[in-house]
Amino acid sequence: MQHIEEQNDIKKELGIDPQVKIVGVTKNRSFEEIGRILERGQKDLGENRVQELMAKAEHLPQWVSWHFIGHLQRNKEKYVVRMPQLALIHSVDSLRLARKISQEASRVQRVIPVLLQVNIAREDRKYGFAPAALLRELDELDKLENIDIRGLMTMAPLQQDPEEVRPFFAGLRGLAGEIKKKQWKRLKMEELSMGMSQDFKVAIEEGATIIRLGRILFSNKEGA
Repeated sequence: MQHIEEQNDIKKELGIDPQVKIVGVTKNRSFEEIGRILERGQKDLGENRVQELMAKAEHLPQWVSWHFIGHLQRNKEKYVVRMPQLALIHSVDSLRLARKISQEASRVQRVIPVLLQVNIAREDRKYGFAPAALLRELDELDKLENIDIRGLMTMAPLQQDPEEVRPFFAGLRGLAGEIKKKQWKRLKMEELSMGMSQDFKVAIEEGATIIRLGRILFSNKEGA
């Protein structure tokens, strides 16, 4: 299988700007299914379980860039941190976890790219910093030498009408803008990971630089 550098086929079909990165969510997908999207140019894949991430990374091409997008338990961060193909951890949801990742990265002499997960909708069953709590933790987060904080991630509530989640995407963009007002040593706000199959167009309109697509990517038909 050859590595196709650009995601032209998929992005053209979905009408996605070339500057927006697609992460293909491979949860519960077979190697055959994953192989088909790799052939179409998809090189960034995401998993939300450590065990499944490790198994798939072992059997798929080494040029695949892996994103961890699920809740990362603090006793499993070492496995993700040591992955050679790791591109980004999207789901750093607490200062304590950020410290653990930085400590583990220091042991293996790496600097790990991460996003801070924000529970922008304040849903009880979702992980992530509350916006006000995140602002209070920024000074401590900026001190961590072995993580590269590149931006924010959120999971919007599931709604049939994508317009209903626009305020949450706008809220994440606004929070990133507020964070940018101060000069930080290591903390950047270059990336916004938000938007999935049902609402990615609205997310892009509100500033998403990374979208996480599962159903629509594998169905190869919008809205399926």
